[in-house]
Amino acid sequence: MSEIDIRLYQQGDADQMHAAALESVTEVYPWMAWCHEHYSLHEARRWVALQEELAKQGAVYEFAILGEGSRFLGGCGINQISTANRFANPGYWVRSSAMGRGVAPAAVRLITDYAFRETDLIRLEIVCAALN
Repeated sequence: MSEIDIRLYQQGDADQMHAAALESVTEVYPWMAWCHEHYSLHEARRWVALQEELAKQGAVYEFAILGEGSRFLGGCGINQISTANRFANPGYWVRSSAMGRGVAPAAVRLITDYAFRETDLIRLEIVCAALN
């Protein structure tokens, strides 16, 4: 796997996110209901705009995962933030054509670094379905 980078979503990411989601419906939909076969570009644009606002508020931090040539590889984030207990859940999805190349573990390391460097969180807990 070549090196990846993450950055907070920007409105220009919606087109690439939309294409990656449609490519990945078979693998992602069973675990993330938003990624369905009729997922629209409008939905992607609306979601990205919302993430920009939520990040400004410190409520959620969602990132685009980018590979070589800024290719959109998926998304990752820090969500379900408990400010009282200073913990949150990391989450991630990787487009089908980039699976099996170490993208998810690399992304989790990067969001972990971000969480402990840029927020006052002291714990991250991965929560996933047993069959995922």
